[in-house]
Amino acid sequence: MTTIHEGDMDILLVEDDPSIGGILQAAMDREPGYRLHWETKLKDAWKAWEKRQIQEGRPFALILLDLGLLDGDGQGLIHRFREHGGKQALIIISHNLGRMVSFAFRC
Repeated sequence: MTTIHEGDMDILLVEDDPSIGGILQAAMDREPGYRLHWETKLKDAWKAWEKRQIQEGRPFALILLDLGLLDGDGQGLIHRFREHGGKQALIIISHNLGRMVSFAFRC
């Protein structure tokens, strides 16, 4: 069970690899002050972001995003976030360094 404290940092993780997501979840669970919201699909990540950002006015402090998800490309999700006013810091998770560097230069 996650204990919620005022001032906790909410982080959205969009990652479909259970080993990577599990490691990050376990690390965040051990650190007070952080809450990880883990989504494995783009559509679910968008719904979680939209609910927090637009409906509740409580944006995530940080987004950890895998670019290569099974249900689509994480780049499109970044553009969607930005089009709807998202200004959160993004950390890109990718096993393909060339793709990650290429994407960074296009942003």
